[in-house]
Amino acid sequence: MSRMRKGERKKQDIIDTAAALFARQGYPGTSIQEIIDQLGCTKGSFYHHFKTKLDVLLAITRQRAQEAGARYRTNCPLDPVAALNMLLLEASCLNAPYLPLIKNLAGLQDGFEAQALLSVLHKAIMAQFLAPFSRVAAGLKQNEQAVYDDLQTLEMVLAGFLAGCALLTEKLTFIQTDSSPGELISLLRALRRQVEAGLGLMSGLAVVLEYEDLLALADALSGQRLC
Repeated sequence: MSRMRKGERKKQDIIDTAAALFARQGYPGTSIQEIIDQLGCTKGSFYHHFKTKLDVLLAITRQRAQEAGARYRTNCPLDPVAALNMLLLEASCLNAPYLPLIKNLAGLQDGFEAQALLSVLHKAIMAQFLAPFSRVAAGLKQNEQAVYDDLQTLEMVLAGFLAGCALLTEKLTFIQTDSSPGELISLLRALRRQVEAGLGLMSGLAVVLEYEDLLALADALSGQRLC
Protein backbone atom coordinates (compact mmCIF):
# COMPACT_ATOMS: atom_id res chain seq x y z
CA MET A 1 0.00 0.00 0.00
CA SER A 2 1.45 3.35 -1.03
CA ARG A 3 1.87 6.06 1.52
CA MET A 4 -0.55 8.97 1.57
CA ARG A 5 0.94 12.16 0.28
CA LYS A 6 1.19 14.99 2.80
CA GLY A 7 -1.86 16.82 1.45
CA GLU A 8 -3.96 13.66 1.40
CA ARG A 9 -2.87 12.86 4.96
CA LYS A 10 -3.88 16.32 6.16
CA LYS A 11 -7.26 16.03 4.46
CA GLN A 12 -7.82 12.64 6.10
CA ASP A 13 -6.78 14.05 9.48
CA ILE A 14 -9.42 16.78 9.11
CA ILE A 15 -12.05 14.19 8.21
CA ASP A 16 -11.13 11.94 11.16
CA THR A 17 -11.05 14.82 13.63
CA ALA A 18 -14.37 16.20 12.44
CA ALA A 19 -15.99 12.76 12.52
CA ALA A 20 -14.92 12.29 16.15
CA LEU A 21 -16.22 15.73 17.13
CA PHE A 22 -19.50 15.28 15.27
CA ALA A 23 -20.02 11.92 16.98
CA ARG A 24 -19.24 13.37 20.43
CA GLN A 25 -21.05 16.70 20.34
CA GLY A 26 -23.17 16.67 17.19
CA TYR A 27 -22.83 18.39 13.83
CA PRO A 28 -24.56 21.64 14.85
CA GLY A 29 -22.59 21.77 18.09
CA THR A 30 -19.23 21.64 16.30
CA SER A 31 -17.65 24.67 14.64
CA ILE A 32 -14.95 24.77 12.02
CA GLN A 33 -12.74 26.54 14.56
CA GLU A 34 -13.12 23.62 16.98
CA ILE A 35 -12.04 21.20 14.25
CA ILE A 36 -9.01 23.39 13.53
CA ASP A 37 -8.14 23.72 17.23
CA GLN A 38 -8.57 20.00 17.92
CA LEU A 39 -6.36 19.06 14.99
CA GLY A 40 -3.85 21.86 15.53
CA CYS A 41 -3.82 23.00 11.91
CA THR A 42 -4.19 26.45 10.39
CA LYS A 43 -7.35 27.93 8.90
CA GLY A 44 -5.56 28.05 5.59
CA SER A 45 -4.91 24.33 5.74
CA PHE A 46 -8.56 23.57 6.52
CA TYR A 47 -9.95 25.81 3.78
CA HIS A 48 -7.47 24.42 1.28
CA HIS A 49 -9.29 21.11 1.53
CA PHE A 50 -12.86 22.09 2.50
CA LYS A 51 -14.92 25.20 1.84
CA THR A 52 -17.58 24.52 4.49
CA LYS A 53 -18.35 22.27 7.44
CA LEU A 54 -20.97 20.54 5.29
CA ASP A 55 -18.23 19.61 2.80
CA VAL A 56 -16.46 17.75 5.61
CA LEU A 57 -19.64 15.89 6.55
CA LEU A 58 -20.17 14.89 2.91
CA ALA A 59 -16.59 13.59 2.75
CA ILE A 60 -17.28 11.51 5.87
CA THR A 61 -20.44 10.23 4.18
CA ARG A 62 -18.53 9.08 1.09
CA GLN A 63 -15.97 7.32 3.27
CA ARG A 64 -18.66 5.47 5.24
CA ALA A 65 -20.08 4.19 1.95
CA GLN A 66 -16.60 3.06 0.85
CA GLU A 67 -16.09 1.30 4.19
CA ALA A 68 -19.45 -0.45 3.79
CA GLY A 69 -18.41 -1.65 0.34
CA ALA A 70 -15.10 -2.90 1.73
CA ARG A 71 -16.83 -4.76 4.58
CA TYR A 72 -19.11 -6.46 2.10
CA ARG A 73 -16.30 -7.47 -0.24
CA THR A 74 -14.29 -8.88 2.67
CA ASN A 75 -17.12 -10.82 4.31
CA CYS A 76 -19.43 -11.67 1.40
CA PRO A 77 -20.88 -15.21 1.85
CA LEU A 78 -20.81 -17.71 -1.00
CA ASP A 79 -24.52 -18.46 -0.73
CA PRO A 80 -26.38 -15.99 -3.00
CA VAL A 81 -29.30 -15.45 -0.59
CA ALA A 82 -26.97 -14.77 2.35
CA ALA A 83 -24.87 -12.52 0.09
CA LEU A 84 -27.99 -10.60 -0.98
CA ASN A 85 -29.05 -9.93 2.59
CA MET A 86 -25.58 -8.86 3.69
CA LEU A 87 -25.44 -6.51 0.71
CA LEU A 88 -28.86 -5.07 1.50
CA LEU A 89 -27.91 -4.47 5.11
CA GLU A 90 -24.62 -2.76 4.25
CA ALA A 91 -26.23 -0.68 1.49
CA SER A 92 -29.22 0.29 3.64
CA CYS A 93 -27.19 2.32 6.18
CA LEU A 94 -29.47 0.81 8.84
CA ASN A 95 -26.68 -0.57 11.01
CA ALA A 96 -24.31 0.46 13.77
CA PRO A 97 -21.42 1.86 11.65
CA TYR A 98 -23.83 4.45 10.22
CA LEU A 99 -25.29 5.49 13.59
CA PRO A 100 -23.18 8.67 13.99
CA LEU A 101 -23.95 9.67 10.40
CA ILE A 102 -27.69 9.26 10.94
CA LYS A 103 -27.46 11.29 14.14
CA ASN A 104 -25.69 14.01 12.15
CA LEU A 105 -28.58 13.98 9.70
CA ALA A 106 -30.92 14.71 12.60
CA GLY A 107 -28.79 17.74 13.45
CA LEU A 108 -29.12 19.33 10.02
CA GLN A 109 -31.59 22.16 10.43
CA ASP A 110 -31.30 23.26 6.81
CA GLY A 111 -33.37 21.14 4.42
CA PHE A 112 -30.81 21.74 1.68
CA GLU A 113 -28.05 20.27 3.85
CA ALA A 114 -30.12 17.19 4.70
CA GLN A 115 -30.96 16.59 1.05
CA ALA A 116 -27.32 17.10 0.06
CA LEU A 117 -26.23 14.44 2.56
CA LEU A 118 -28.86 11.95 1.41
CA SER A 119 -28.02 12.61 -2.26
CA VAL A 120 -24.29 12.08 -1.73
CA LEU A 121 -24.98 8.95 0.30
CA HIS A 122 -27.25 7.55 -2.42
CA LYS A 123 -24.67 8.13 -5.17
CA ALA A 124 -21.82 6.72 -3.07
CA ILE A 125 -23.78 3.59 -2.15
CA MET A 126 -24.81 3.01 -5.78
CA ALA A 127 -21.17 3.32 -6.84
CA GLN A 128 -20.09 0.76 -4.24
CA PHE A 129 -22.89 -1.78 -4.55
CA LEU A 130 -24.40 -1.83 -8.05
CA ALA A 131 -21.75 -4.19 -9.48
CA PRO A 132 -21.85 -6.58 -6.48
CA PHE A 133 -25.66 -6.47 -6.56
CA SER A 134 -25.56 -7.51 -10.22
CA ARG A 135 -23.27 -10.45 -9.40
CA VAL A 136 -25.47 -11.59 -6.52
CA ALA A 137 -28.59 -11.33 -8.69
CA ALA A 138 -26.86 -13.39 -11.40
CA GLY A 139 -26.10 -16.08 -8.80
CA LEU A 140 -29.73 -16.10 -7.67
CA LYS A 141 -30.89 -16.34 -11.26
CA GLN A 142 -28.50 -19.21 -11.96
CA ASN A 143 -29.96 -21.04 -8.94
CA GLU A 144 -33.46 -20.33 -10.31
CA GLN A 145 -34.22 -18.22 -7.24
CA ALA A 146 -34.65 -14.94 -9.13
CA VAL A 147 -36.21 -13.76 -12.39
CA TYR A 148 -35.35 -10.36 -13.82
CA ASP A 149 -34.74 -8.82 -17.23
CA ASP A 150 -31.45 -6.95 -17.45
CA LEU A 151 -28.92 -4.68 -15.75
CA GLN A 152 -31.24 -1.69 -16.04
CA THR A 153 -33.83 -3.61 -14.04
CA LEU A 154 -31.26 -4.30 -11.33
CA GLU A 155 -30.22 -0.66 -11.23
CA MET A 156 -33.84 0.37 -10.77
CA VAL A 157 -34.35 -2.22 -8.02
CA LEU A 158 -31.30 -1.05 -6.09
CA ALA A 159 -32.11 2.63 -6.59
CA GLY A 160 -35.68 2.04 -5.42
CA PHE A 161 -34.43 0.13 -2.40
CA LEU A 162 -32.08 2.98 -1.45
CA ALA A 163 -34.89 5.52 -1.86
CA GLY A 164 -37.00 3.45 0.52
CA CYS A 165 -34.09 3.24 2.96
CA ALA A 166 -33.75 7.04 2.84
CA LEU A 167 -37.43 7.34 3.78
CA LEU A 168 -37.01 4.89 6.62
CA THR A 169 -33.86 6.72 7.77
CA GLU A 170 -35.78 9.99 7.86
CA LYS A 171 -38.52 8.32 9.92
CA LEU A 172 -35.88 7.04 12.33
CA THR A 173 -34.06 10.36 12.43
CA PHE A 174 -37.00 12.63 13.04
CA ILE A 175 -38.91 10.35 15.40
CA GLN A 176 -41.87 11.99 17.08
CA THR A 177 -43.30 11.04 20.44
CA ASP A 178 -46.33 9.49 18.75
CA SER A 179 -44.25 7.27 16.46
CA SER A 180 -45.01 3.59 16.70
CA PRO A 181 -42.89 0.52 16.02
CA GLY A 182 -45.65 -0.66 13.72
CA GLU A 183 -44.98 2.15 11.24
CA LEU A 184 -41.25 1.37 11.10
CA ILE A 185 -41.88 -2.36 10.73
CA SER A 186 -44.40 -1.73 7.94
CA LEU A 187 -41.81 0.33 6.05
CA LEU A 188 -39.19 -2.38 6.47
CA ARG A 189 -41.66 -5.00 5.30
CA ALA A 190 -42.41 -2.86 2.23
CA LEU A 191 -38.67 -2.62 1.49
CA ARG A 192 -38.40 -6.41 1.60
CA ARG A 193 -41.34 -6.85 -0.76
CA GLN A 194 -39.93 -4.23 -3.12
CA VAL A 195 -36.65 -6.13 -3.54
CA GLU A 196 -38.40 -9.51 -3.86
CA ALA A 197 -40.81 -8.19 -6.49
CA GLY A 198 -38.04 -6.47 -8.45
CA LEU A 199 -35.88 -9.58 -8.59
CA GLY A 200 -38.70 -12.08 -8.82
CA LEU A 201 -37.68 -13.68 -5.53
CA MET A 202 -39.76 -16.00 -3.41
CA SER A 203 -41.42 -14.17 -0.53
CA GLY A 204 -39.32 -14.18 2.63
CA LEU A 205 -35.88 -14.39 1.00
CA ALA A 206 -35.04 -10.69 1.33
CA VAL A 207 -34.49 -9.95 5.02
CA VAL A 208 -32.45 -6.69 5.05
CA LEU A 209 -32.45 -6.71 8.86
CA GLU A 210 -34.56 -8.20 11.62
CA TYR A 211 -37.43 -6.19 13.07
CA GLU A 212 -35.93 -6.17 16.57
CA ASP A 213 -32.67 -4.78 15.14
CA LEU A 214 -34.61 -1.94 13.50
CA LEU A 215 -36.34 -1.10 16.78
CA ALA A 216 -33.01 -1.23 18.63
CA LEU A 217 -31.61 1.25 16.09
CA ALA A 218 -34.64 3.48 16.68
CA ASP A 219 -34.01 3.30 20.43
CA ALA A 220 -30.38 4.31 19.98
CA LEU A 221 -31.36 7.28 17.83
CA SER A 222 -34.32 8.53 19.85
CA GLY A 223 -33.21 7.76 23.39
CA GLN A 224 -36.63 6.32 24.09
CA ARG A 225 -38.24 2.91 23.92
CA LEU A 226 -40.56 2.41 20.97
CA CYS A 227 -41.83 -0.96 22.04
